[in-house]
Amino acid sequence: MGWKTSLIIIENKHHFTNDNALIEALGFDNLVYKREATFEETLHPEKNTFAIGYHRDNIIISDGHQLTNRGLEKTDGLKLAKYEQNLTQLFPDAEILTVACYSTSNFHGYSLIQNGDRQRLKIVGEGFKKEWGVPLAEENQLYQNATQQDGEWVWQDDDDTLTEDQLMEDFTFTVAKRRLGVRLDEAEGEDLLENTPFKVYEFLELPVNGLERRYTAAQMGDLCDDCGRGLGLAIDPQNERLKISILSFGCKADWLTAHPAKKDLSWPRGLFQ
Repeated sequence: MGWKTSLIIIENKHHFTNDNALIEALGFDNLVYKREATFEETLHPEKNTFAIGYHRDNIIISDGHQLTNRGLEKTDGLKLAKYEQNLTQLFPDAEILTVACYSTSNFHGYSLIQNGDRQRLKIVGEGFKKEWGVPLAEENQLYQNATQQDGEWVWQDDDDTLTEDQLMEDFTFTVAKRRLGVRLDEAEGEDLLENTPFKVYEFLELPVNGLERRYTAAQMGDLCDDCGRGLGLAIDPQNERLKISILSFGCKADWLTAHPAKKDLSWPRGLFQ
């Protein structure tokens, strides 16, 4: 099967169960509980949702790549993203493991934070690899079976030569097993996937003045770099222009000044003008 999943797995040694405090630390404030689901059903959350579950002294967040893209792809080396800084304040002595796997693009990535500091970060896709920190013991289990070819790791599978991006499931779920105790892509993971309850939360979509519909930037994968919170976004259907407003999230910066690259972004109909 193909995979399209991203998870934040937090060591829960103090038996934390406050979803509201966790949601606040992640930078969301417009979520409502939607339903209960199995882990398997939430591996790739429905649009505008994410899910939280608890298993084996771990908190598992299935975020649909809404946050993990910042912790994996948009971070500055071993520097923590804002939401990760918030999580380390909430769980100062915890291990926080992030993993992501997208089979359609041969992408995988993972990050390990221990006691407030990122120790390891690696992202791999077709034609690129970026990594910081010392490889994890779980990674080394896989590298043991590889050889170097033109400066890259390759694996032999009968008559086929596989590159690192093609082993996305092996790396993702071997690393995730570090905290989960099982590989999700193998038979040993079936019980966890089928019998672990998750709470699914949905982002609110609020009408404004009968003309505009207001969204949060979390739904677009964008959070403010200054305050780490979602930014208020509104569309006026009369002129189809996207308007920006800071909605009491503590950030006083002008959004377009802080995010000049977004001026050319069209979503979903208008331009940043």
